[in-house]
Amino acid sequence: MVVSLEAGLLLPFALALLTIPLTAFYTLRMLGLVFYGQGRSSTHEAGGSEHGEASLLMLAPLALLALGTLVLGLAGPWLMPSLAQQMADALSAYTGLQLTAKLAPGLEHLPLALTTTALMASAAVGAHAIYVRSVVSPEALMARWPWLRGLRKILRARLGLNSIYYAISEAMLRLRGHTRALEAAMDRSLNELLPRAMINLASAFRKLQTGRLSNNMLYLSAFLALVLLLLALGVI
Repeated sequence: MVVSLEAGLLLPFALALLTIPLTAFYTLRMLGLVFYGQGRSSTHEAGGSEHGEASLLMLAPLALLALGTLVLGLAGPWLMPSLAQQMADALSAYTGLQLTAKLAPGLEHLPLALTTTALMASAAVGAHAIYVRSVVSPEALMARWPWLRGLRKILRARLGLNSIYYAISEAMLRLRGHTRALEAAMDRSLNELLPRAMINLASAFRKLQTGRLSNNMLYLSAFLALVLLLLALGVI
């Protein structure tokens, strides 16, 4: 984000900034639906046992990971110059070019860090109120503000990527009807003919090494005839 902002790439910067609240919201939404939502499986419907809270052995590493992530995120403005210089040194050693980090230490990135933290916190608070505390339901919010329903539809379609994925998948399935014979031939070649050929080749080599008595006597006779010929010619 910092690099795109300093380079004047406002559109990538805006997209990166938008992903922060979306990621925070959907992460809290997932946690709320999994751990606080109503059960949807047959086990819950049949009155099955509920899973208890995780043990401290599982919670402690997650807590340390979350704390470390938060600390590193907040310390980013101070760590960024050192990391950028190390990256520049590594790239210089790898490419042979003289690269220098352009990020200077200081508090110039603190407003951006505070902005991203505020966006993340506001989205997390909203998701917590909806999916954990159940203060208001998503349906009620969409009934009050209809534009949220369209936004929800767009986000669920992954900004139109789903339609592209489905179109490609459908085209591949249609194409498979025409290539089924080719796939069957390749499958038979790779899974039947090729292993059988390798087995036959291994058997032939094994016969050369230990094989039949007649073959071994033939090899020995040829070797003795060669030795006698070399003796007769005075080579040995």
